[in-house]
Amino acid sequence: MAPFRAHQKTAHTKPASTKKRPGEDDDSEPKPKKLKTTHIERKTAVSSSWQEDPHAIIDLSEDQQSSVPEYRRHWHQIRTRFNRQNRLLDWYNYRLSSLQPQELTAHLDQIFTDQSTVFKLNVSFGFILRNNETGELQYHYASRNNHQAFEEPFQIATAPDLDQVREALQNLDALEWVRQRRPNSKWIVDTVTNITFFITKIRGHPIGRGKIYHTILWKTAGSFLG
Repeated sequence: MAPFRAHQKTAHTKPASTKKRPGEDDDSEPKPKKLKTTHIERKTAVSSSWQEDPHAIIDLSEDQQSSVPEYRRHWHQIRTRFNRQNRLLDWYNYRLSSLQPQELTAHLDQIFTDQSTVFKLNVSFGFILRNNETGELQYHYASRNNHQAFEEPFQIATAPDLDQVREALQNLDALEWVRQRRPNSKWIVDTVTNITFFITKIRGHPIGRGKIYHTILWKTAGSFLG
């Protein structure tokens, strides 16, 4: 507005009033307008915040480095990393420091914001087993095809749909889930190392519309046909 006021003073001969409104200052800069953040801008901001672990475990701080040989050997599979923005299948892998519910659910909102279509979600864990008799260690990969934590995936169409995932993860005994996957009783759980969220996209269904929207749309279309 300041340039416009300056134009008024030069384009008209009538002297402008010197009386100022309370708080008005001709020399002050106009206050910037508050702009709404678009969905694309939000996604760009979130995308720029994705932080993966270093490729080499020695690049971690010393307090984060594990001395377990099997952990170091399979660091590539354990480290936080992502395979995003694919046409049908994405996955998000996070290194775990504990099995606390808040850590298991910490990234759900970020994953949701990264998606543009309705999707199905399931999780799996990577873990290390130790043989009680020999001391041998085995690393077991998180897997999309088997060893998924839930029998049926969760369908996510809106942000509130994540509540069912949070509840399921909070109630999940991840340690017992791993124990059930031991070859036999000679093996014990050494470490649950990482959690992987597997995403299957449902193309043609924009996120945020859900089942109610499609029901209303179908009924509305039917009213024109009938």
